[in-house]
Amino acid sequence: MTLYFLRHGQTLANLNGNFAGQKDNSPLTDLGIQQAKDAAKAWKQQNIQLDKIVSSPLIRARKTAEIFAEGIGYV
Repeated sequence: MTLYFLRHGQTLANLNGNFAGQKDNSPLTDLGIQQAKDAAKAWKQQNIQLDKIVSSPLIRARKTAEIFAEGIGYV
């Protein structure tokens, strides 16, 4: 089994220099959304199929995973 990891895109906490940890109050910024889209675009160019996408339930991670999944045609 091969595992791939993708970190969430930029959040408001990142932008402000704060550590969010397990707090679920730091959504993606516009840049973070674009980073997730860019990651999907780069992934599609590799032509690697994924069997499953798993995400933390935190908003920033889940939103990144949703954008990525849609961008690679997983959804």
